[in-house]
Amino acid sequence: GESLIAHRRILCVGGVSAERATSLVQLRARFVCAIDADPTRIEEVRGAGHPQNLSLQCMPYGALTFRDGSFDLVILPEIGRIDDRAALVAEARRVLDPRGYLAAFTRNRGCSSSLSRDEDSDGGSVSYDDLYGTLAEHFTVVTMFGQSPFVGYGVVDFTPADEEPPISFDASL
Repeated sequence: GESLIAHRRILCVGGVSAERATSLVQLRARFVCAIDADPTRIEEVRGAGHPQNLSLQCMPYGALTFRDGSFDLVILPEIGRIDDRAALVAEARRVLDPRGYLAAFTRNRGCSSSLSRDEDSDGGSVSYDDLYGTLAEHFTVVTMFGQSPFVGYGVVDFTPADEEPPISFDASL
């Protein structure tokens, strides 16, 4: 299929990290603009050095200073941490090309730990219904994906080899 990143103009809103921003550039994005409301995050990425086709800006999420239709892909990596999600999604829609895509991510509030390497466990989250409702207000087609953590269990028999186990396990189902 066609890449959502290669040769595209990408806006990444919030959760700015050097790894995230440079990985988009490495995936052949034409241009990446990473914004964050926290100037400390922006300065950390600037200090690490960055490619020429990566722009770093500090601005409030609900008042993006880009013209309408400026981006092919808008990524909201921490939408659960944003207080006014509705304003952010409205702005994302505005700056997105009519044929563009929005990718919004939030942690599963039912999980006690995150599967993401750069997300701490006290991060915000939003329910499935709330996220869907917020997105559906501005986009005609909303496709939701979920990530469930895998939990594995081990059945260990500590009975000596020459004895019958007191409990048997039927794994034929």
